[in-house]
This record gives sequence, C-alpha cells and structure tokens, in this order.
Amino acid sequence: MIIADTGFWVALLNRRDNLHLQARACVAQIHEPLITTLPVITREC
Repeated sequence: MIIADTGFWVALLNRRDNLHLQARACVAQIHEPLITTLPVITREC
C-alpha cells in the first residue's frame, strides 16, 4: 500500500504540472494500491 500526498495527485491530474509525466510513469510502474487521507482530497469552498 502506498500513501500518495496532494502533490502527487495534482501532478497526476494536471497535464500542465511539471511533474505530470513522472507521476504517470510512477502509476504505470507500481503494482500496489494507492491510498490517501481525507485532508489530501478535501478543499476549501
């Protein structure tokens, strides 16, 4: 199980992020579930 933080998710979902390609490559190489925490997915409204 791998814990992913906000920076990873932002890079993965935002094609304009400087680390987008690295995040995609990481996802393609891992074979474990990605988990996160509620504060990572919560945003202010």
